[in-house]
Amino acid sequence: MSKTEQGGADELVAAELAEVAAPWNIVDLDGGHVRELSARQEDVEAALRSLSALLRFKANHAGEVAKAEDEMPELVNAYWIGWSHELVAAMPLLSAMTWQNFQSWAHGFDPSWIDRSWREPPKEFIHAVAWMWCNGRVEMAAITVIDWLDEIFGEQPDHPLLLKFFELAAVYAPQVGNFGGHLIEVMGAVGRERSVPYLDRIAGSSGLSANLRRAVEEECASIRRRSM
Repeated sequence: MSKTEQGGADELVAAELAEVAAPWNIVDLDGGHVRELSARQEDVEAALRSLSALLRFKANHAGEVAKAEDEMPELVNAYWIGWSHELVAAMPLLSAMTWQNFQSWAHGFDPSWIDRSWREPPKEFIHAVAWMWCNGRVEMAAITVIDWLDEIFGEQPDHPLLLKFFELAAVYAPQVGNFGGHLIEVMGAVGRERSVPYLDRIAGSSGLSANLRRAVEEECASIRRRSM
């Protein structure tokens, strides 16, 4: 793996992950960590900054993730749970997801898990595991942040940072594939009529997929029904 590919042996797989704040940067995040948060403005601001970084990863690195899946298709449907606890132990924080740590972990991996054999883990395996694992954990973290914000904004519909969430969602929903559908659903649920201008922005995005366009239309129709 070249320095260009990995960004330097000690660097993160994706620099965006360094911007994710605690507790959202905990790879095996549980409810206890989230319950320690409050609706204080600084907690919500940190959650929004973290969500921005997580969504930026999804937007910026879809190509690397797709390439990883093509390079190692046997990993796509592999039984990841068999070694996921080892990955969590080796890299408990998103900021610990460095190329060096993935390389170190790969040297202890038993390739028979994926019906392969090697003396040294090939670079395509390290590359594929890193991008696929990061992508999965980033998506889980993003869902956790969004669900927490959904609860906060649902309880406080006039929260001063709600529009900042809409702005963030409107920017990234068209860029993060099917994950954008979750953003659209939460926008409508917490904002109702206030979310419509932002949903309209998403609908007007160039190159928007048919699935997301349909999701926006259905959400707007649902908002109209609820406001009647």
